[in-house]
Amino acid sequence: MEKATLCNTDAEVCEYRAAYLVNLSLNCLTIALNIIHIILMSKLANSKKTTYFWILINMSLTDIMVSATYGVLVSCVVNRAVYKLPRSSAEYFLRTRAAMTLAITAIRNFVLAIASYERYVKICTPLEVENNKLLNHLGWSMTVIWVVCYGLTIPAYVTDIEDICFGDFTLSGKLGLQNIFVSMLLLTVPAVITFTCLFKVWRELKRIIERDATKDGSLEAQIAGRYVLLVCLLFYFSYAPQILATILNYFRYISLDTVKVLNWVSVLSQSVYGTLNIIIYVSMTKGYRVHVLTIISKTLRCRNILHTSESTVTPSP
Repeated sequence: MEKATLCNTDAEVCEYRAAYLVNLSLNCLTIALNIIHIILMSKLANSKKTTYFWILINMSLTDIMVSATYGVLVSCVVNRAVYKLPRSSAEYFLRTRAAMTLAITAIRNFVLAIASYERYVKICTPLEVENNKLLNHLGWSMTVIWVVCYGLTIPAYVTDIEDICFGDFTLSGKLGLQNIFVSMLLLTVPAVITFTCLFKVWRELKRIIERDATKDGSLEAQIAGRYVLLVCLLFYFSYAPQILATILNYFRYISLDTVKVLNWVSVLSQSVYGTLNIIIYVSMTKGYRVHVLTIISKTLRCRNILHTSESTVTPSP
């Protein structure tokens, strides 16, 4: 039975065990916090009527999916199990895993693009909000994004990669033309939309600050605009190590260890992004922060009452 080939014959599977454990912990924390975040958000009845609410929910859902996908991507247990498979089965798994990773990354990009566009419409063209077809049919828009991203990446990656070998994170192989086209399309289009909208939002927010902010729209809309601006910039900044690693990987005089370190920095940055996203939202949104603190206070009060009542009960003789 022919086994999968290592990209680096000097390396071993699960070479960086400490990094695996840190990544696993960060992904579990992000998943748990985002689930709690969705539950707490769902208790805000008035917010469910707004487009911004559903964009935040989709952002949390994609953060959960990304953490789960990246957890599988660098899972020591999964990598060892796959490496023991026959070569054909291991290659099929690596192709599929790479496709799923690209798909969920593209989905997160598109969700942030829609978030940026929604803030642009809300802040820069507030009179057109009610007639905006994309925002009025947000559910369908999100469904199309999920279907298209998975529908394009899975066929492209499963059928159009050669010279596959077993690496630290995912397959390393020769990408075909259709694969390169799909990857560039899914990553470039949302990035252009995001930065275009964010630039216009930033410019409008700057104008509002220069004037009397209390007379220009809703202060909450402005805060939401700053939040989306910050998390989008943080998101794309977190990809800088991965982009640098990809470029340096084509230069033979750059050591493989340097590329590996950059890859790990990128993976860990993506793992912690979902947690930072929630921390930033809570710190910037006073109403939601009060909502969270109120629920925590009520929970602790109920626990204290329950504990007090149990301690005062006289046991039966």
